[in-house]
Amino acid sequence: MRQNPQLTRRAVASGLVTLPLAVSPQRLFAQAAGIAATAAAAREAQGLPAIAVLAARDGVVLETAAVGLRARDSGAAVTEGDRWHIGSCAKSMTATLIARLVERGRMGWDTPLAELLPQVQPIHPETARITLYEIMTMRSGLPGNPVGGLTIGQMKNGLQAIQAAAADDRARRLLVAQRMLASPPKKPPGTAFAYSNTSYLLLGAIIEAAHDDSYDRVIARELFEPLQIADFGFGAPGSAGAVDQPLGHQARSKGLPVPPQSPDSDLPSFMRPAGGINMTLAAWLRFVTDHVAGEKGGGKLLSPASYARLHSRPGANFPYGGGWGIGSSGRRLLSHFGNNTYFSAMVEAYPDTGHVFLFACNDGRDGASVKAFEKIGAELSAKYLGAPTG
Repeated sequence: MRQNPQLTRRAVASGLVTLPLAVSPQRLFAQAAGIAATAAAAREAQGLPAIAVLAARDGVVLETAAVGLRARDSGAAVTEGDRWHIGSCAKSMTATLIARLVERGRMGWDTPLAELLPQVQPIHPETARITLYEIMTMRSGLPGNPVGGLTIGQMKNGLQAIQAAAADDRARRLLVAQRMLASPPKKPPGTAFAYSNTSYLLLGAIIEAAHDDSYDRVIARELFEPLQIADFGFGAPGSAGAVDQPLGHQARSKGLPVPPQSPDSDLPSFMRPAGGINMTLAAWLRFVTDHVAGEKGGGKLLSPASYARLHSRPGANFPYGGGWGIGSSGRRLLSHFGNNTYFSAMVEAYPDTGHVFLFACNDGRDGASVKAFEKIGAELSAKYLGAPTG
């Protein structure tokens, strides 16, 4: 797990409704060769097993391509309908679930932790005052991850110990809350940005307490069902003993593929509110399009005011909104990078123009993945966005 992954290549470094996803076959045939060629070159340059990309505007696909292999040396080619683990890019989904609870009056943005999780005792007095909005915008002062460790292996061992310490994910998340909230925050809440998976685990526990149901069932019912998203799953995609979906690969050059049934194929299941969802790029586009359209009244999940809140910085010096990195380099950008150490993914969404660019690959090397995504993204930006203004 990356404690402080790159959120964006521009910003931080500085009833059932069908959303329109149609694309003209003739237009797709004419354009796909261009983006496919760029994706293939970026994949080869970085040594990635496979890469997938999708560009859309207002929910209508402009270009899409998938190149490479589901598993290195397997001979099984990826397809445009394959599922990808999107890692921390799913944090915006957890934030959306929280916003739905706020709209229903179940809690407020300024509700303190002591009221959000009253069953967690003892709680340090200073920690008890951390607000819901501070948690969501990574200003809680809480640790980046629920366990420490100098290496990825040490951290994974610590996470697996939490997984083994309780019978189900709800209990595991409450266990994390119990351990984290007994101590004071590392920094005074609201004063500094620090990327925190722990914060989004707590949001998962808050969601489960409010619904009296598991996070997995809540997100399926509250987000995916209204948007008619069916091509999703939890953890690594694919079936046991088959190469029917992309397999994640170890985070090293020419790293080996990891079978989806292996406990090493993803972070432990209790981590899902911080990022543990797989889906097709077309399914992911439905969710992102809902956000892009939301501020203008075209969203199905929230009010325009709630979308705007999630898409805004809490202050000039804070780069993170509600599950989104917030950037502006002449145009407003919502973005995120995700990595579970076996897959990488990135989203760039432009609310003012309606454009969405999605990227995914089955390689755990975040540096190599970002370079490939940036190469393809630069071409898409030049083609569809032109030069930024201001």
